[in-house]
Amino acid sequence: RSTLGKLASQYWRYGFWKLKMLKRYPHTLRWRQALPPLFVLILFALLVLSLFIGLARTLLAAQLIVYFSALGLAGLKLAIEKRNGFLLIGLPFAISTMHVSWGAGFLWSILTSIFSADKHG
Repeated sequence: RSTLGKLASQYWRYGFWKLKMLKRYPHTLRWRQALPPLFVLILFALLVLSLFIGLARTLLAAQLIVYFSALGLAGLKLAIEKRNGFLLIGLPFAISTMHVSWGAGFLWSILTSIFSADKHG
């Protein structure tokens, strides 16, 4: 996509509709598909808990440091391989946008399906 906003919108939709697809075709589930929603859920929980609990701040910082270090190293590797310095920053921004948008879209789909089931159930 041409902008991070468009990329985020695309991956939000992917995440949102993935739940509906998994309900219809549960055998297509792969363990790695659970990682972005789990990452976003833990990130959100630690963010909220960090307002009250010091250990949560430490865990949040650790999660972000490990995550962005891994993305930074991947960006560095690709930037060197492709001889394109933009990838050093562009890759981490793109991948983190994809992970967070996909995970948040999936979690939002869970929430909306729970509340719509309550209305119709």
